[in-house]
Amino acid sequence: MLIEANAKTIVKHLKEGKVVAIPTETVFGLAVTFDNKNAINKMNEIKKRDQNKIYTMMIHNKDDISKYADVVDCAKKIIDKYMPGEITIILPKNKYFKNNYFKNSKTIGIRIPNHKLMQDVLKESGPLLVSSANISGEAACITTNDVIKNLNVDIIVNQDSDNKPPSTIVLVTNKVEILRQGDIKIKMC
Repeated sequence: MLIEANAKTIVKHLKEGKVVAIPTETVFGLAVTFDNKNAINKMNEIKKRDQNKIYTMMIHNKDDISKYADVVDCAKKIIDKYMPGEITIILPKNKYFKNNYFKNSKTIGIRIPNHKLMQDVLKESGPLLVSSANISGEAACITTNDVIKNLNVDIIVNQDSDNKPPSTIVLVTNKVEILRQGDIKIKMC
């Protein structure tokens, strides 16, 4: 179903357990609430993705990162400089963060978008699990029509993405490692 770019409507569908294709400042993303196992499984089916791979958590505010992850000094510098923005940071999971989806994971990927619609949705919904809108290993969808043609998604937001490369992914544990290069070039700590 094609819907207008309205945060309240999008959040309603997310809370109903739907997989929502939503534009970001990079590419289209697929989003689900992070505590809905059925929605997560459906997103895995849509993407044809390994059930054991963990999705990125998208959140609204960088002050909330420490609820989910341990933020070392180097990570704090990266967060302060580049977030919100086109970056996903993978950090050690906070031992106090208890959630079944992340229970076997030692790390957690966090992304804070610099995109008004996504920010409005996250403010209303709370954390979401988000992945690029694509079949695993294929190019990400940029437009609403790309999503319609390539993916069997419950809900598609009728607004194109900003059409930039997918986010830079940086792992910050004992060292800093770029896992995927996007437009943001990280200067090592």
